[in-house]
Amino acid sequence: MQMREGGLEPDKFSFTSRIARHCKEGDVVDAFRLKNFLLQTGTDTDLLTYSSLIWGLTFKGLMIEAKELF
Repeated sequence: MQMREGGLEPDKFSFTSRIARHCKEGDVVDAFRLKNFLLQTGTDTDLLTYSSLIWGLTFKGLMIEAKELF
């Protein structure tokens, strides 16, 4: 990761920003991969993380999946 190469450790906020970007680009698969990585590393997710994921799912027309995540 570029952040680590620069001496910075990514945190919940930087990952949530990346998740939101992936969702806006319509790439919900990578967004969910990042969310799962956060959970595996013990990093908390928050309302913004899930709001971004729900928005990304609805953007792709995956209303059932968005409702289930909600």
